[in-house]
Amino acid sequence: MPEDAEGYCRVIAVDCADKPRFGRAVRLFDAAQAEACVDHHVTNPHYAEVNLVVSDAAATAEIVYELYGMFGVAIDKRSAICLYTGIVTDTGNLSYSNTTPNALRIIADFIEKKLVDVSEVNRLIYRTVPYTKTRVQGFVTSRIRLEDEGRIGIGVLTRAQMLSFDATNEDCEGIVDCVRDIDSVKIAIFIREGADGSFKVSLRSKDIGDVCRIANKFGGGGHERAAGYTAWLPLSTVVASATEAAIAELKRDEKHDSSPDTH
Repeated sequence: MPEDAEGYCRVIAVDCADKPRFGRAVRLFDAAQAEACVDHHVTNPHYAEVNLVVSDAAATAEIVYELYGMFGVAIDKRSAICLYTGIVTDTGNLSYSNTTPNALRIIADFIEKKLVDVSEVNRLIYRTVPYTKTRVQGFVTSRIRLEDEGRIGIGVLTRAQMLSFDATNEDCEGIVDCVRDIDSVKIAIFIREGADGSFKVSLRSKDIGDVCRIANKFGGGGHERAAGYTAWLPLSTVVASATEAAIAELKRDEKHDSSPDTH
């Protein structure tokens, strides 16, 4: 965001779990005369003057779709494509456990009204990959480390390594999913160094392990199966602390499952 960017008197934050995620744009939010937040993250602290947080929605796009109906505004093709994209990317193309019946009904509505070409949009999202992304993804996945008898997978990418591939932050999206997809892995960790020296830690889990609980320990947030946080410590410390927290989370789940009260 340009340093001289000017804000508006009314600002709405969409799909942003907390104010630190605004980055430099936070000054525009704070300077507004009125602010609102539309979100679906369970960790959202209701930081705005007006908050619409629906934590059981599959995606914030699902909430926005309902707002269209409440205000009697018709959804055109461009808006439908944006809402469809928001839903499928937050649900792993409708494959994650957070996929709701309502999300499926919304997409069915778009298809019935011929507002979205599902095949074309899915090709653009999931089947069109920059060469740099393929290279950096292969680099990280070839160096994945497994811990806790293979139940925890860890991928790391330093800033120097990323720049050696001429890769961007966007090229690193989805790498954590490659770690998660290893058959033995229950919790996936991907650590990427930022331009400011911080480390972005992305977390994913499958059938066990609440990664949002892990992220909360380090000042982050997200969802039960997808979360993250930013760390300002040496890389070795970030790797060690994230791994220890993941091991503890799996043990916590095992202890809970084996307790008499759960049977």
